[in-house]
Amino acid sequence: MKRLLIVLLSSCIAFSSVQGYTPDKNKKKKNKAEYKKWKKKAKAFVKNPMALKAKEEGYQRQIEELTQKNNELQEQYNQLQEQYDQLNAELRSKSNQLEICQQEKERLKTAYEAQKQLMKKDAMPGLVYRVQIGAFRYFDLSKYLKHTENFYGETQDGLNKYTIGKFRDYEMAEAFKKDLRRMGIRDAWVVPYIDGVRVTMQEARRYEQMQRQQGNANP
Repeated sequence: MKRLLIVLLSSCIAFSSVQGYTPDKNKKKKNKAEYKKWKKKAKAFVKNPMALKAKEEGYQRQIEELTQKNNELQEQYNQLQEQYDQLNAELRSKSNQLEICQQEKERLKTAYEAQKQLMKKDAMPGLVYRVQIGAFRYFDLSKYLKHTENFYGETQDGLNKYTIGKFRDYEMAEAFKKDLRRMGIRDAWVVPYIDGVRVTMQEARRYEQMQRQQGNANP
């Protein structure tokens, strides 16, 4: 054990001498002081080798604890990285959906404005319900439209669509639809219009709700 300590000490001193070699006298003095310091420590460990063993085991435990801590931190990092990747993918998906919605909004706005320009001047303002009696690709009744009141036609999605009636009340339009079906017009169904522009039933419900809220706000 003594011989091993001496060999190790000699190697450390030799290495330190090579690394710290300089013609500077101050550094030489420093190296000499360092040599004496480690020589003194080596003597202490020669007298008490178990102290060296305990110190080495203490360092080994610290290394193992730090290694375990590093592994735990690496696992936490991997989990956070996975969560980040997932959230980033969701963000990209939401961004794409938002972009699609914005494009659809612009398309609908453009279509709405274009249809508004083409609507009749005598179109009833506000929300109106009509009953569609048919949608045909090749059957065209447009020549009768200007001669008949409450009979309307429009071309949409490549189809000629025809509606009759104008109702402010949805329940009345629904009752009319049911009567038409009992008469044999099986394809009859209620369609809403706002300011002469055809909209979805969901949009009509929102419009009605907005009108009610404005009415409550202005008694």
